[in-house]
Order: sequence, then structure tokens, then C-alpha cells
Amino acid sequence: MLEAFIRSQADRKDWGIISVTLLQPLAPGLKEFIGECTENGLEKILFVEQSYSGQFESLIRSHINFRADFCDVEIDSFHSTSLFPIFEESI
Repeated sequence: MLEAFIRSQADRKDWGIISVTLLQPLAPGLKEFIGECTENGLEKILFVEQSYSGQFESLIRSHINFRADFCDVEIDSFHSTSLFPIFEESI
């Protein structure tokens, strides 16, 4: 369902999604990809995860120094602790 929504929005340039399926080793080109996006006007990174502690965001931050490398980008997070799916309306 998420993939169908993403495909239907492919022409929009005002947002995007990165879905990480393998945590270790982290994709080597992720930092460069985010760098290219910031050069093209990326304004905000939102970490959405279904955990209280923000483990995924912590992992990504341990590999990428957002404050030093992407200081103009706003970084925010949304953590859901329920077992129910996360819907766009709740973010």
C-alpha cells in the first residue's frame, strides 16, 4: 500500500521517502544522497519510526553527522509506541 502511494506521487518534487531495509552495513551512498538533496533544496528530514527510544534515528545519526554536514536542514522525528500502523494523518 505504501509503495503504491509512493509510485502515485512520483511526479511531485516537494517530498520524498527513503526506506532503509538493511541496517548493517548502512548503505554507503546514503550520506552522499542526502548531500545531493540538500544542494537541490532539501529543507527537512523527518525520521518516522515505531519505537519509543528512536533507535533508528540514533543509528543513522551515529553514521552521519547532520549538524556538521547538513547544518541548514531541519531534522525532526516522530515516534509511535503503539502496535498499530502509522498513518499520514498522525504524523
